Amino acid sequence: VVVQQPTAILRATAMIDPKYFVGKPNVHMLKQYEKLKKYAPIAIIKEIGGFDAGAGRQATTWLNDDTKQGIDKALQKIDDISMLGAAWGDILGWCTIWDAVKREVKANNRGIDVNSEEFLNLAGKRFTEVIVYTQVYDSTLSRSGYMRSKHDSVKMLTAFMGEPTVSVNMMYNAVLQAKRGGKGTKA
Repeated sequence: VVVQQPTAILRATAMIDPKYFVGKPNVHMLKQYEKLKKYAPIAIIKEIGGFDAGAGRQATTWLNDDTKQGIDKALQKIDDISMLGAAWGDILGWCTIWDAVKREVKANNRGIDVNSEEFLNLAGKRFTEVIVYTQVYDSTLSRSGYMRSKHDSVKMLTAFMGEPTVSVNMMYNAVLQAKRGGKGTKA
């Protein structure tokens, strides 16, 4: 899962000009991630779902973290520690995309105060649009039909296949758009 995390930023360049990914990184990543969740709640869905489709917690567990006791609490702690690299990879990737989105929104809305609610709401809306199209987050609406199968063998086969599934879907959509033609579709 950790190895797949850098592809998140590459996939996002399908919707955001790569020039917006160049700039000073925000060193207060955890504060930035909290702000990101406020203005683009899709990040909360990602957090609840875990760091790959099919490996997440139940929403009730996420909301009531103190309900686990004994062995369940210990197993959850082990799971959390084992997924730490993926979690930080996601936070780094999504915050990098958030920075790029903010640069894009600023460039497309000259004179807007980058600390205003209007700016942050615009950035949150654009970020959500980019994420829905290019990223993996655990939601039944974000999984392919095959990944939603109830069969155990299919579940095992498609475990940790969220990233490749999104990439294949993006390639398919790109080919389809290029075939249909129109201004700029081949690019």
